[in-house]
Amino acid sequence: MKYAFLIFFLLVVVSLQSQIKGNLKSQAGQKIELIGYDNYKLEVLGVTTLDSLGNFTLIYPNTYKRMAFLKAEDKSSLAFILTEKEIKINGNHLNEKENLRFTNSDENIAFTQYFEDYQRRQKTIIAWYYLKNQYKNDMFFSNQKNVLKNIDKELNRIYLDDKNYLDNLSKEKYVSWFLPLKKMVSKMQIILKYNRQEIPELINSFRKIDFNNPKFKTSGLLQDLINGHYVFIENSGMKKESLYREMNESSDYLLDNLKENEKLLNETSEYLFDLLEQRNLHKASEYLAVQLLNLNSCNLSDKLIDKLELYRKLKPGKIAPEVLFSDNTKLSDIKLIKLLVFGASWCSKCKEDIIKLSNNYDAWKEKGVEVVYISIDTNKTDFENTYKNVPWKTDCQFKAWDTKAVKEYHVFATPTYFLLDKDLKIILRPNSVEQTNSWINSNIHPN
Repeated sequence: MKYAFLIFFLLVVVSLQSQIKGNLKSQAGQKIELIGYDNYKLEVLGVTTLDSLGNFTLIYPNTYKRMAFLKAEDKSSLAFILTEKEIKINGNHLNEKENLRFTNSDENIAFTQYFEDYQRRQKTIIAWYYLKNQYKNDMFFSNQKNVLKNIDKELNRIYLDDKNYLDNLSKEKYVSWFLPLKKMVSKMQIILKYNRQEIPELINSFRKIDFNNPKFKTSGLLQDLINGHYVFIENSGMKKESLYREMNESSDYLLDNLKENEKLLNETSEYLFDLLEQRNLHKASEYLAVQLLNLNSCNLSDKLIDKLELYRKLKPGKIAPEVLFSDNTKLSDIKLIKLLVFGASWCSKCKEDIIKLSNNYDAWKEKGVEVVYISIDTNKTDFENTYKNVPWKTDCQFKAWDTKAVKEYHVFATPTYFLLDKDLKIILRPNSVEQTNSWINSNIHPN
């Protein structure tokens, strides 16, 4: 009876597992991980080590379906679809995509074939757009109207060929849902660079996606689509007013689309809010914060509410939190307009901005503006070497993101700037040294 139970238990364990088997000759002996998606997070599904001939068998839970990727010790990776109970991959190296073959997975064969063809199409499309711009804008070629017509004809043929491939995929296959969305992400840079008249169409396409589809959970697409969409709008060349209007409309769409899915609404809202803050798109993050806090039909997490409420307290016109420095002096002791900077020695943009701050410091000082710098460094030597020659007050508690001021000022990225008056009222949340300088020059004149 005991042995029968053991056999039954082993059978149950085996039934709850799936596996990937394969051979990667050039990566023999390397550790390899299988990594999956959980909306905006990554999770390790399984780990193994290739033998001396490059053979491996990697076990993972069969409850996980759809997109994942293999990642080797040398940082090479391969994205593919987990649908079958056993998948076989053979090739030389994960970086040599053209030589990798799936021998028993129709989904992955279709997936890899499409992206091999898609990359060829994209290279050709870029080349045709380059020639089209030459023939259209260079007076030397501008009279060659037939050439332009033929270029448009060939571009249309390539686009139609791509569309037909996707249309002919079985709607029951995961790739028929995944590939058009992945293609949308890939198109963004090409449209910005070569075909900007398609910008409105691509923006509107985002607002037709049903983000409630359960396929998103393990797709890895949520982050790609949302990050790509807002950065796409940011770089679209619109005036600021139009740019923020488009971002806010997309935010409204997301909140409305996800209002019945509280878990995903919280995760998406937090991800988007942090993204907008990190990119200094403060008007868009402020709008998102206000819209979320005004929602009556959804339960926001305490973590998200705290973050948004704290942010709302740091709007221009509000009084900023007091800062106690290591020498026991306070920020409010400085009875001048202050540019409060949060930075770090390891931040390359901060290092660039230190030079800009130094170049502007004397002129600002003459106008009664002081710079106060809070570093989130943890290494005292790095801190001292970076800031030893700067003319402004610099402070560091060596607690990184746990620094009290960092938390109270809701700092997500470096550099972050706050322009404060002598009484700590927030005047402006500049997104750069240049914006700070522009405000100072426009609003403050030497005595």
